[in-house]
Amino acid sequence: MIAFTVQNGSKMKRALIFVIAALVTKPVLAQEPLNPDEVQKGRQFVALVCSYCHVATPEQKVLPVRQPPAKSFETIANQRNFSAEWLRNFLSTTHRDIDNPSGMPNPRLMDFEIKELTAYFMSLRKQKP
Repeated sequence: MIAFTVQNGSKMKRALIFVIAALVTKPVLAQEPLNPDEVQKGRQFVALVCSYCHVATPEQKVLPVRQPPAKSFETIANQRNFSAEWLRNFLSTTHRDIDNPSGMPNPRLMDFEIKELTAYFMSLRKQKP
């Protein structure tokens, strides 16, 4: 238990918020090395399954049938709010928009496929200087 006394109420609130944030947030760790086999399997999967609607790989030569195409996977992977956790959640839940029947269907992926797709997407992330 952490106990401290501060004369000023607003300083105490700020200090308390800081302490709580420090206790509940995870430290930012360096990205774990990607498994090359998982990256390759994810790349093969997206080339076969996802390229109908997305530019799924940077070297994709045939444009998606869906016009206009959905966002490229490179664009998605480099969005500000993108994370491996966000992608795993997105791929493991129903995310079709009922009001937009042409939206992305629920892919119903197995756990190992989600792991491989996540590895592939993480390989598309551009390194920040």
